[in-house]
Amino acid sequence: MAFVGRGFSCRTTGAIRLLVSVCATVLACSSAARAEWPDRPVKLIATFPPGSANDAAARIFADALSKKWGKPVVVEDKPGAEGTIGVGSFVSSQDDHTLLYTVAGSVTGGGGTEGRATRSAKTDDQTRRPPTRRS
Repeated sequence: MAFVGRGFSCRTTGAIRLLVSVCATVLACSSAARAEWPDRPVKLIATFPPGSANDAAARIFADALSKKWGKPVVVEDKPGAEGTIGVGSFVSSQDDHTLLYTVAGSVTGGGGTEGRATRSAKTDDQTRRPPTRRS
């Protein structure tokens, strides 16, 4: 250890002060240069068709965000495949002003059920019985 038992020299202290002031200036400038988000309209992708409960909730949410941010929030419906098409559109979007509004169950449950039908039209219809019998 070079500095054990000795004080810092004026040269070292001056270098440390310069380094600290440069770091403080850089931090102050970077926070001042940061733009407020959003700086233009925002697109909110809803994963179900227009008029659905998901679409209605997305429009209420978009209205609240628009009032809070002071920028328009446009709802774009991308229905199909239980929300997978809308999620795909969101993931492939290169725009940082695109948000996703979806029902979590359709997205999380969709992947595990692909290609795994739990019912068979041929066998289930033959074995299904009415809940009550007619006399």
